[in-house]
This record gives sequence, structure tokens and C-alpha cells, in this order.
Amino acid sequence: MRIVEKRLRDLADRFSAIMVIGPGEAGKTTLCRAVFPDHGYVSLELPDAREFAIRDPRGFLREYRAGAVIDGIELAPGLPGHLSEVMEDNSSPGRFVFTGSRRPVMSEDTEAALKNRVGYQYLLPMSLDELRRFPSAPDDLWSTIWMGGYPRIHERRMNPNEWMGEYFGRFVQRDVLQTLRVADPDRFVSFCRLAAGRTSLERNLSALAGGTGVSHPTIRSWLSVLETSQFLFSTPAGRPNPRRRAVKADRLHFVDSGLACYLLGIRDPEQLRVHPLRGALFESWVASEVRKARLHRGLPAGLWHLREDRWLSVGLISEGANRRMGVEVRPSETILPEFARGLTRFLEEASGWDPALPPAARLVYAGDQARTLSGVEVIPWFWVQDVDWH
Repeated sequence: MRIVEKRLRDLADRFSAIMVIGPGEAGKTTLCRAVFPDHGYVSLELPDAREFAIRDPRGFLREYRAGAVIDGIELAPGLPGHLSEVMEDNSSPGRFVFTGSRRPVMSEDTEAALKNRVGYQYLLPMSLDELRRFPSAPDDLWSTIWMGGYPRIHERRMNPNEWMGEYFGRFVQRDVLQTLRVADPDRFVSFCRLAAGRTSLERNLSALAGGTGVSHPTIRSWLSVLETSQFLFSTPAGRPNPRRRAVKADRLHFVDSGLACYLLGIRDPEQLRVHPLRGALFESWVASEVRKARLHRGLPAGLWHLREDRWLSVGLISEGANRRMGVEVRPSETILPEFARGLTRFLEEASGWDPALPPAARLVYAGDQARTLSGVEVIPWFWVQDVDWH
């Protein structure tokens, strides 16, 4: 079972409806049907159910008024707009459980009407501590990054390359061509491969546009497709010191490292171990693990990055309630003193930003020993879900 199970039960005690948002095949349906076994179930991918929900949303919701898990909320975007009136008749908690790959876009009036009635929960591919529950879970860093966290690969001991090929093909055929109506699927696939090659780097529209031969507006649209489908996420750039020049571009990270490896043509862990992008993939894997540690517990993502010209650069900053954690990642199994220099500078600088958020610093590396280096906590990669990120 997933870490979010307890939180889903808590949400069901407090809200009339729950929306579970995450990428396809992350395990949303399996989890929700297990947590709410007495609910009915309907998938909006079925044409009849989808047409019913779109043409008669009130009737559809009343049809399942006893309680239901409703899959694919993004396929009937008008449905949430009718939730409040159905709930007027019966506001008992936990009646409706919606799942979707993206959060529905609602009007301000609908958002206001559903405030305190709908609870939201993200469900991403499995985190490292969830992977450890499988007897056949990978036990080294590069196998872990290469396989990724999609549940079915681990539950059924499937070949990641074969599964990822089918999964990505379904995404292109269903979401890209049919739902999102991308006009040039071949170029879109090339764009996805280029985007995988730029994981953990700052958003650069020119580099992506030049590599695919499309315009900047098209690249923005395609990046939005990957972000709304929960394949990519971005960490915004911070500028705590307005007197210094700082990079303003977001950094892009793949949600699942296994999918990024597939798109890059990395076919086994040994190839990844010596691949020139292994450091970038490791960095995105850590960023995604930190994000899972927060979102799966109902906390805001709270992640950003910082780069000031030759002065201060921190690849990931996790904003908690009581501290600000600077994070760097190194693919080396050996700890070198220079690894801590940027984070040491961060500790000095950030101590003057906000007394309510004292700085801390953590270095994640590919080795297996923990230590402290110039005030920086150094942890092995396999501790990433064992430490506090909030």
C-alpha cells in the first residue's frame, strides 16, 4: 500500500469529495479502490460513461450519489462545476473520489463553492521507501534511477524498457493526439527526448526549439503538455538578494527518472553508470524524491533553486515551516571537500534572509557513508526518504 493511504482516509473524514491527481499508471485507481472498497467505480475513459458525464453532469453525479471512485476527471472538465449542488442534498464525507492526471480548471465561482468541500492529494510514482517493500526492489543507485517508480514495473517484475515503450506510446496516441491535439506527433516525440536530455537544467526555449525546428510558442505549449500530464515539474528561480543579478529561469525535472532514461535510449543500469547525463538524472531523481516526500504527506512542494552570477548557486532549496534547506547532489562515491563549498556559502548568505527560517544544508551523494562536512550534512543516496525534507 502507498504512503498516502492514511492521508486519503483523513481527507475522506473531512471532505465530501477527494481529487487524487497524478500521472497515468502511478497507481491512483488501484489505491483508491483499495482504500474505498464500498464505493462504486466508473471510468470516464469508457465512451458511454464519458458521454453521460459530459451531457448530463447532474444526472451522472446523482447516479453515483451513494459514493463512487470516478476515474479520469479531466475527460469531463465540466463535472466539478455541478458538485456543489449535488452536495447540497447530501454532504456526507468521502462520497466522491475523483482521479485524474491533471487538476481540473474551474471558474472562480466553482472554486469558491467547493472550498472546504473538496480535498486534494497528489499521487506520484513510488518513492524509494515504497519501492523497498518489493522483494525484488533494486538495491543500487543506478538500477533504482533506471527502473523508476511506476508501480506496475515492480509489481509484475516487467522489463522497464518494454513497459515504458508501451506506456509512452499510449500517452502519445491518447493524450497528445486525441485529447491535447498536438498536430505533429513525430516532432513532439523528438522534443520529449530533447527535454529528457535537459532534465535538471534551466528552461531554455531556444535550445529546445532549435533541436526540434518549431517555434518558441510551440515549445511553451509542449512543455505545458508534459507538466500538466505530470511528466515534468519545474522549480522556480529565487532571488532573495535583489542587489545581485540572478538567473530567472525555472529548472526542469522529470517526475520519473525511469521514463527519462527510456527517452534517452539508456537500456540498462550499466549504460547509465557511465552515461554523460548520469549526474543530471541523479539530480532530478533526488529533486523528485524530495517533492514526493512533501506532496505525498499533503505538504506544498515548496521547492526552488538559486543561481547568482558566480557568487551563489544551489540546485535545490526546500522551504519548510521552520527552516530553509539547501540541497546539492553529486554522482561520486567519494566525498571531496569542494562539494561543500557552494552549500557553505549558502549557509552564510541565507542566515541573513529570514530569522524565522534558519538555513540548513544537505549533500546527497552516490556513496554509502554519512558525515558532516563544513557544516553540511552529507547523506548517502539511500537515505533520501529517511530524512526530513520539511
